[in-house]
Amino acid sequence: MPIHRFNRIIKNINRLRQILTVLSKHGFGHLLAMMGMSSYLPLRRRFAVEKESGQEVKRLSIPQRAYLVLEELGPTFIKFGQVLSTRPDLVSQEFIEEFCRLQDQIAPFPFEEAREIVETQLGKSLGEVYASFDQEPVAAASIAQVHKATLLDGTRVVVKIQRPRIRNLIETDLDILYTLASIAEREIAESHLYDPVGIMDEFSRAIRREMDFTSEANSYERFRRNFIEDEHIVIPRIYREFSSAKIITIEEVRGIKINDYEALEQAGHDKKKIAARLIDAYMKQFFQHGYFQADPHSGNLFVLPGDKIAIIDCGLMGHLDDKMMDSIANIFIALIHKEIDKLIDEYLKLGMISEDIDIESFRQDAVDCIDRYTNIPLKDLKIGDVLNDTLNNAIKHQIKLKPDFLFLVKTLMIIESLAGELDPDLNIIEISKPYAKSLLQERMSPKHLYRALQKVVLETTNFLRDFPHDLDRILKKTKSGKLKIINEHKGLEPILNTIDRVGNRIAFSLVLGMIAISSSIILYLDKGPHLFGYSFLGLFGYAMCAVLGFWLLIAIIRSGRL
Repeated sequence: MPIHRFNRIIKNINRLRQILTVLSKHGFGHLLAMMGMSSYLPLRRRFAVEKESGQEVKRLSIPQRAYLVLEELGPTFIKFGQVLSTRPDLVSQEFIEEFCRLQDQIAPFPFEEAREIVETQLGKSLGEVYASFDQEPVAAASIAQVHKATLLDGTRVVVKIQRPRIRNLIETDLDILYTLASIAEREIAESHLYDPVGIMDEFSRAIRREMDFTSEANSYERFRRNFIEDEHIVIPRIYREFSSAKIITIEEVRGIKINDYEALEQAGHDKKKIAARLIDAYMKQFFQHGYFQADPHSGNLFVLPGDKIAIIDCGLMGHLDDKMMDSIANIFIALIHKEIDKLIDEYLKLGMISEDIDIESFRQDAVDCIDRYTNIPLKDLKIGDVLNDTLNNAIKHQIKLKPDFLFLVKTLMIIESLAGELDPDLNIIEISKPYAKSLLQERMSPKHLYRALQKVVLETTNFLRDFPHDLDRILKKTKSGKLKIINEHKGLEPILNTIDRVGNRIAFSLVLGMIAISSSIILYLDKGPHLFGYSFLGLFGYAMCAVLGFWLLIAIIRSGRL
């Protein structure tokens, strides 16, 4: 066995024992017993830990003890708790409140190590890149710390430097967490409701992306391009030539924190204008860009001269595909017109629904939930509150919603709260309405319809091309006896509906094609009565194709089925 592999196994065992000891110390020994992991505890601690902490265990709630576990175990687990704090579909509100308290700040690492990392990454000495470089960091977190500096041309910047050896620690912790998640799925039946391994897949992608500063630089540049023509929103510039996978040099932003109301007033800022611009900026992110800053708070939102708003920190970004953007626009329009059925339908479209979910029960609970808001004037309606309440109802009925939609709801609630403090009379509905309507109108434009038609044609072509090969494989497996048909058809409804929809589209498209070909033949033969010098039957066939084709396109875009 290679020595590095052996060292990694030993390191994992030591770290595993540390994790299990901390879990047991804070009263989670029963879970370790259920998972068959108690034997991995150090012998001298196996029976003593829970006894020693018995009084604390009795005094604190489970969410409070979970908070202590994550805090004590360090960076990876703090990040894990922060991710869970954004997932009301996975943990209860009590856990969310505790995990939101997790502070991602620890003691800084020495300047000499910071210097070595910068010089190694850039291949130059510090003096060759920066005219000045503050030795004391302005912030130190679990993944990185930040130093102020000045470039040779006098530009003031901040330099984010990844912690030394943090990648190895996180990879070790991820290995162990994956192991624990797999054991939990196997040994604890209730864990299947939460999909522990799936959660770990999502978390590992998120934290590895956060450790790759190149990805963060890409996010900054994309975000900056989206607002390049908006004179009221400032996104700091990234200096690519002084950045790498482990360091990132960013233009320094000097402003007033958006929630420092006294400082804003003293500087003569218009708080109402700032509030409107803040909401406007995030509506553009939701409805125009499909790409939004998913971690807004007073530490990364600043007000600059001219009532401009600077948005910094692109470590956590949300992505919205076309389908989700359409649904969100429909949700906003439904809220504006208080169309309860439409709002519920959009939630169902956004979620993943199993065969065990009682849709009618969900609808009834959703109606009861939304009824509380029907008599509230639009100017007083808090969109974030409505979305959060309906979101909690969907979670109650085990409707799994996409993480990016959960990020959006959380982001909207925070932004709405910040804007409300700046301007209590702000009407977020009025600001959001034109963006939602504009998006839906754009979806019906000829250009978008043409792109949608191209997509349908491409999908149909691929299906027809692959169908003979796929059918041949199925027939061969059937003949050889390798194809096993299980007498269990739960969950096949979505597949059957998809097959039915694709079949209808193909059949309809073939009919349209036959009509078009027949009309072309009639025009070529020039038979029958004429109109404008052309065969009337041929022109009528083309007109029928146009009408039916347009109807098919609209039906596909609006509902996804004929």
